[in-house]
Amino acid sequence: SNGKTTTVRLLASVMKAWGRTPGLCSTDNIVIGDDIVDRGDWSGPMGARAVLRDPRVEVALLETARGGILRRGLSVERADAAIVTNVAADHFGEWGVFDLRGIAETKLVVGHVARRLVINAEDHVLVETLEAEQRRGRIRADIGYFALDPSHPVVARHMSSGGTAAFFDGSDLLFVYRRRATRVVHAADVPVTLGGIARFNVANALGVILLASAIGAPKEAIAEGLRRFKGTPRENPGRGHLYDFGGLKVL
Repeated sequence: SNGKTTTVRLLASVMKAWGRTPGLCSTDNIVIGDDIVDRGDWSGPMGARAVLRDPRVEVALLETARGGILRRGLSVERADAAIVTNVAADHFGEWGVFDLRGIAETKLVVGHVARRLVINAEDHVLVETLEAEQRRGRIRADIGYFALDPSHPVVARHMSSGGTAAFFDGSDLLFVYRRRATRVVHAADVPVTLGGIARFNVANALGVILLASAIGAPKEAIAEGLRRFKGTPRENPGRGHLYDFGGLKVL
């Protein structure tokens, strides 16, 4: 799925704004607080182990890739929250996965150990697979849905029944709990969204709002963390691309 590394880094920024020391592992490196401990692909169990063993870490943020799950399983037996951002048509034919449903089932293994599971409501394969896993009794986590479109039927139905959600109203990012919507931050104030144009990063930020809320972060810290994260090559190495919007160069 796409957006995992950016999501853990955004969440780390929120944790620091909340006054917590995050430890994260990703496909690029292991970072404790502001210190890069090691570089490389650490999205498997070894990266998680390194983060969890570091005594400085107050909140562990573990990017979990498909390959690690299929080869070695999950690195933890429980988690406060987990997210699946989306599923994509790649890595077919590897480790017994031949279609999108197989990718979704693999990714959703994180939901087996999570107290709260955050899901992209606009990914229909992911939602359908989640519902099948719930019927089988494999996933019992509380679900938090996010969507760019607040009228999307999955997230709208979830909110109307009192479920937790986050959505984008075209200008602001909102958090919904027990049918009450709270504005968290203006999209224009979150640098990685490019004022709301970069909708994939709007979606990542919505997921982070749900994750951070699930572990008790206050709205003010969530908003501040999202505003602080600039997405520079240092903050998000390997993720920068140069776009040309009518002559305006944006990294």
